[in-house]
Amino acid sequence: MFLDSEASGASRKGSALSYPLVQTLFADDSPSTKQQTVCNYFGYVLNHLA
Repeated sequence: MFLDSEASGASRKGSALSYPLVQTLFADDSPSTKQQTVCNYFGYVLNHLA
């Protein structure tokens, strides 16, 4: 995935907020859906940090 290095930076910057938020909002989703949602979320975060 071409955003891996940028995503790791974003996760460090937003981990205190974003991880619990994602975990809470999507706790009922299947693992594959949750993984896709997390990828989409960090893509969204990256677009707004840039």
